[in-house]
Amino acid sequence: SVDTMDWRYRDAVRVARVAGEQTRRGDIVLMHDIHPSTARAVPTMLATLARRRVRAVTLTALLEPPAPASATPPPPAPGG
Repeated sequence: SVDTMDWRYRDAVRVARVAGEQTRRGDIVLMHDIHPSTARAVPTMLATLARRRVRAVTLTALLEPPAPASATPPPPAPGG
């Protein structure tokens, strides 16, 4: 997980840089939506992550179990 420390450093450029550079697939990025500087950082952060092919998802989507690979059962074993 990545703590942007946006509550301490109310600097949109810094918050976007920290999140954009440190976030890896599967990470949770901690940000506080009460700070205007954090809100200003989001578009830049998302663009940086998209360039790195890291996709933002909801917490629910991140934590839900993966869907089964196939809904059809495997074929029976030969002779079985």
